[in-house]
Amino acid sequence: MIERVDAYGRALLNGQALGEIPAGGCLWRREITAALRPRNELVVEVELPGGEPPPARPGREAQPGGLVGEVRLEIFTAADAG
Repeated sequence: MIERVDAYGRALLNGQALGEIPAGGCLWRREITAALRPRNELVVEVELPGGEPPPARPGREAQPGGLVGEVRLEIFTAADAG
């Protein structure tokens, strides 16, 4: 689970693309069971594009881009997924 990325992101687990992370404040989750190995590397690439007009970043206009909030692995059973 990635809480938020400012502004755009992409996640990879063990070199396998997990998907694009849209700008905004919503949680981003993916099923990763098949990609897990005994040792794992999670890479989150973050892009803060320039240009005119700059991308909307409510409340973060004067701050650097990047990961905002928590990044964590959540383990649950099929019964928990409901």
